[in-house]
Amino acid sequence: MKRALRAIARREAGAFLRSAVSPVAAVAFLLLTGISFINILLEYDALSRSALSSGQSLREGFTLAAGVVQPLVSGMVLFLMFVMPAITMRLFAEEYRSGRYGLVMTYPVSEPTWILGKFAAAWLLGLMLLAAACASLLVLTSLAVPDVGGLAAALLGLALAAAMMAAWGVFFSTLQPYQIVSYILSFAFLTLLFTAGNLEPYLPGALAPLASRLSLPEHFARFARGAVDVRDVLYFVAWTALGLSAGTAALAGRRLAGARRAARWATPLALAALLAVLDLAAVRAPLAWDWTRDRGNSLSPQTVRVLSVLDREVEVTAFYQRLDPRRRVVEAMLTAFRDRMPGLTVRVYDPEADLARVQEYGVTTERSVVVTCGERRRSLLDPDETALVNAVYRVVSGTRPVVYHLQGHGERRLDDRDRIGMSAYAEAVGREGYALRPLLLPASPEIPADAAVVALASPRTEFSAAELAALDRFVARGGALLLMLDPGTPVSLAGWLRRFNVGLRDDFLVTASRANAQLRVDELFMITESYGPHEITRGLEGMVTLFPFCQSLTPLAASMRGVEARTLILSDADSWSESDPAAVARGRPVFDEGLDQPGPLPFAVALAVDRDPAASPDPLAVPEPSADTEVTRRLREMEAAGAAGDGPRSAIRGPADSRLVIFGDADFAANSALNLYGNRDLLLNTLGWLSRDQVLIATRAPGTGGEPLVLTAAQRRLAGWLCAGVWPLAVGALAAAVVVRRRRHH
Repeated sequence: MKRALRAIARREAGAFLRSAVSPVAAVAFLLLTGISFINILLEYDALSRSALSSGQSLREGFTLAAGVVQPLVSGMVLFLMFVMPAITMRLFAEEYRSGRYGLVMTYPVSEPTWILGKFAAAWLLGLMLLAAACASLLVLTSLAVPDVGGLAAALLGLALAAAMMAAWGVFFSTLQPYQIVSYILSFAFLTLLFTAGNLEPYLPGALAPLASRLSLPEHFARFARGAVDVRDVLYFVAWTALGLSAGTAALAGRRLAGARRAARWATPLALAALLAVLDLAAVRAPLAWDWTRDRGNSLSPQTVRVLSVLDREVEVTAFYQRLDPRRRVVEAMLTAFRDRMPGLTVRVYDPEADLARVQEYGVTTERSVVVTCGERRRSLLDPDETALVNAVYRVVSGTRPVVYHLQGHGERRLDDRDRIGMSAYAEAVGREGYALRPLLLPASPEIPADAAVVALASPRTEFSAAELAALDRFVARGGALLLMLDPGTPVSLAGWLRRFNVGLRDDFLVTASRANAQLRVDELFMITESYGPHEITRGLEGMVTLFPFCQSLTPLAASMRGVEARTLILSDADSWSESDPAAVARGRPVFDEGLDQPGPLPFAVALAVDRDPAASPDPLAVPEPSADTEVTRRLREMEAAGAAGDGPRSAIRGPADSRLVIFGDADFAANSALNLYGNRDLLLNTLGWLSRDQVLIATRAPGTGGEPLVLTAAQRRLAGWLCAGVWPLAVGALAAAVVVRRRRHH
């Protein structure tokens, strides 16, 4: 049987490669794939440029996987729907039309062997087309570093989809002798599977989920996102097996008549029933694997961490119309939440059909989600994972820390949507469950009693003595400060920080790192993944953060009684502290031996300050460093001691200490950079540590940030010509040459 199967597969594959359809199908598929890839890539490049040069927020899921790979492979499945019927339409129809069928059936080969052999040939040809189309993915790999695991899952899904299409193409080819009719029947069947999911909102009762289970795009979507789900694997394998079984029954039935022919369909029907049972079992006990690099298809570490510590009864009620495409996404998210938190009750209502529930929960708009715990209730508008899990946490804990953002000294504004504005910061902090309020400190130099954290972003004018005294009182009562300070920090504020053993160099950190060259950003952008050991940086290992135009920080002494300092972020080894602002302004900074300080240098530090008056720091007792080299030596000693766990520690822990986090940059939290790479996680982890919401310190679900990809004009032209011109024509020419050569030899 194996020899016969190989012979049939080789014969059918060779016959297709000799036919005129071969080069046409190859060129058409590769042209469609190449043009689609170039359009997707250029759109992603344009969005990346906008993200790096303006303050506009990136669209949701701005990653190479979501922005390039997923739409590309989804388009490839659609293009396969047109090409695979062309490959399979001739397999048996041509045998019937030419009269060879009678002779072929005299061979001592069973019907299943004929079906499997021709199916293997069609599947192999489909895989060859997909392999040729993967040239686009190779181009992407040469331009960036895509998620290998996600790519592997997508390719697995493509292979399974090609197998299913080949199986049903073989079946429709066995029904009659006309190739064009076989093509139309196969194409119509695949179109039905492609569009079945769109019928779900219009079907009553139990038929609605049935349409969803029949939808081919819905089952392929998880593969495209990098997830391998048993339900999806079973879907493609089941349809493939059912198509082959039906093809075998149809082929065998041509030899039989009457009731014997009908009896042949008992096997496909029994197989269909078995597969339906297996599908129900898979739905009730789903099993999935997330192959993506950042586990983007799984609940984020922060969500898992929060849900695991909540032990109260919580009810989440969502209001989405049945026709709303977001309803299915939210239902899947709520189901994942319920699996992690047994005390969570989930209900989803149609606001048009359940008016009583709408009135009961006081819902005034669609896509509302209401989180209830006891007497506490909070409403959200179409939340994502991060917003929902923080709402659940805040409702259960009954806390909502207040973050005051200082104004009045030229600071960044919370309502500014320009490139350097902080509107994205305000939105992210609000979604995390904090109450964010502006505070005009010069008008009333006192920090409100309900302040959990006071934030300051790039002040430009000097602070009065009364304002600094207000900050003193706030720190003395256990307050927390987030200071984001660009080069040019007011002297009064820089002097105030000296009492905590922190000096501001008022320099510009410059780097010659290759990472900057790859992303084509200025040498004044610090791109780093070098973090010190601290709760704030937990989960950021291997994640890049980006800081435009930052200054370095320095300890004024090796240690200070009552202050525990931990460096959060260091610049890279190719960086230095540029002491000449004129060189920075000219755009040509150069390292000057003896004047500039070489990296790595710290530009973010976390402080825990003892509130005991006897241990509070005295600014007059801080020794001034004699030289930058001496400061660097002391810094290395402090970092080595901290990493070993035996560095200087403050005497008091927990709520008895005050907390400060100082960044030598404010642009990392501005609109143009907050949603890039790990900046958002770093900022929100910092707020979590400052407000003592330790449970919130973890990597969050992917939001609007991602991986920008900026191409040069030469790269865009090369990718366009290669994927949409040279490669399709080269493969088509090769296929045409094979056709001519084989016909000459036959």
